[in-house]
Amino acid sequence: MREWSGLRGSISGVSCRRVLRRVILAIVLMLAAGASLSTSAVALATPLGPWLPNPPIDVSSRGQDADTPQVATGPDGTTTITWTRYNDAGDIIVQAATRAANATTFSTPIDLSTTGGNAYYPQVATGPDGTTTITWERDDGSNWSVQAATRAANATTFSTPIDLSTTGQSTFDPQVATGPDGTTTITWERYDGSNWIVQAATRAANATTFSDPINLSATGQDANTPQVATGPDGTTTITWYLTGYNFVVQAATRAAGASAFSTPIDLSSTEGGEFSAQVQVAVGSDGTTTITWLGFHGGDLIVQAMTATPPPSVLTVTKTGNGTVTSTPANINCGTTCTATIANLTTVTLTATAEASTFNGWSGDCTGTSTCTVSMTQARNVTATFTPRTPTKIRWNTGTRTTNQPITGSFTAAPDTTYTITATRNATRHLETRATRTARGTCKVKTNQKTHKRTASCTIRLRHAGTWLVKITPTENGLVRTPATKTIKIHTPPPTRKPQPAEPITG
Repeated sequence: MREWSGLRGSISGVSCRRVLRRVILAIVLMLAAGASLSTSAVALATPLGPWLPNPPIDVSSRGQDADTPQVATGPDGTTTITWTRYNDAGDIIVQAATRAANATTFSTPIDLSTTGGNAYYPQVATGPDGTTTITWERDDGSNWSVQAATRAANATTFSTPIDLSTTGQSTFDPQVATGPDGTTTITWERYDGSNWIVQAATRAANATTFSDPINLSATGQDANTPQVATGPDGTTTITWYLTGYNFVVQAATRAAGASAFSTPIDLSSTEGGEFSAQVQVAVGSDGTTTITWLGFHGGDLIVQAMTATPPPSVLTVTKTGNGTVTSTPANINCGTTCTATIANLTTVTLTATAEASTFNGWSGDCTGTSTCTVSMTQARNVTATFTPRTPTKIRWNTGTRTTNQPITGSFTAAPDTTYTITATRNATRHLETRATRTARGTCKVKTNQKTHKRTASCTIRLRHAGTWLVKITPTENGLVRTPATKTIKIHTPPPTRKPQPAEPITG
C-alpha cells in the first residue's frame, strides 16, 4: 500500500505495516496449507538436503515476539542472522546471532540497537573478508534515523551503533551492499522538510568509518524505497521510484574505484497516468545489472525490467627496449598489437619475453617481474621495460699492461649481437695535457657446437702510455646498445739494457 500512497509517517504507520505483513503471512500460510492437501503426484527434482537440524533450532529467544529476519553468509561459511525483538521493557531491539564456519549451532543472540527507542527492518551484508555490516532504522521518539553496526573480519563482537543519517528529520528503508573489495554502501530515504530524498553513505575498503550522506535523487519530488547492489567489478547501482503525478523508476551508478554517483536517469515511462513502483536490483557474475519493477500501464499491473551491460575496456601496453609482450586471451602481441578492447571483467595475463635484452619489470597497473594479471574492470595501462644486454662478467687478461701489449676481454655473447672494442685516452699529468688518443681492436664471436653457447673475445693494443677508457659496445639487430666500460692504465716498458762485456781475467 505505501508504495502507491508515498506516505511516510508516525509510529502508527509503521505499526500498520507490521500488522499488514502479519496478515499477508497468515493468508499465505493458509493457502499453502490448502494447496498441500490437494497437490497431486508430480515428478520433482531431488531436493537439497538433508536439512538439519530436524526439528529446526531456535535462533531468537522465546518469551517475546521476533520479526523481520535477514541472513548473510561470508566466503568462509560464517553465517549471520539479524532480526528485531521486543525486550522486557517493551522496546523493539535489533539482535543478531552468528554460526561460525563449520559449526552447527548459532551463538546466543546479542543486542545491536540500544534501548530507549524502537528499531526496525535490519539488513545485513558480509564482505569478501568476512566483515559484516548490519543496518536498521530507529525511532528515538523525535525522529527516525539510520544506524549501523559492524563486525570486523575475524572479530567476535559488533561495534557500537553509529548514526549514518543526519539528525533533525526522519529516515527510512536502509539497504546495504558490499563489493568485492569490501567497499560497503548503505542507502535510505530521508525527509528534508518538503520531500523524501534518497541518500547514501559509503565505507571504503579497509576503512572504519562511513562517509557523510550524499543526496542521489533530486529535490522537489518524493523518492521512495531505494535498493542497492554492487557488481563483481565494484560498480554500485542504487535504484528507487519517484511519486507524484506519475511514478517513475530512476537509477544512479558509481563506477568501480569512483567516489561519486552519476546523475539519476529515468528507467520507466514518464508519460502521465502511468505508475511504477516496487523496484529491485541485482547484478550478475559478468557485471550485467538488471532492475525490475511493478508498473501500472493501460489498466494492467505489469512487471517490467531493464538491463545494463558494462562496456568493454581498453588495455594499453607500452614497451621500452627490445622484447615482446603477449597476452592470454590472445588480444595483445606487442610487437605490433599493443592495445585491445576487452570485455568487462575479463582476466588478462601478460607475459614479457626478452629478446637479446633483460626484462626489468612492469609498471602502471602491474608490478614485479613475473607475469602480469589484470582484471578488466576499467581501462588498464601497463608498461614493460627491457634493457639491453650489456656485456657482463668480462674476464680480462692479467699481467703488466704496457704499450703494444694485447689486452683481451672475453664474455658470454648474446644472440644476434656483434661487438666492437674501442679505447680513448685523454689524461693530464703534471699540468701537461697529453694528446687525445684513440684505439680500436677486434672482437670475435664463437659458438660451441655442442652447447650452442656463444663466447666473445675482444682484443686491443694501446700504443701509448696513460689511462685509457676501454669500451666494448654491443650492436643488437642493428641497434647500438649500452657499452661495458673499463679503465685501464698503460705503462711505458722499461728500457732494454745491453749486456756489458765481461772483464778480462788477469792472473
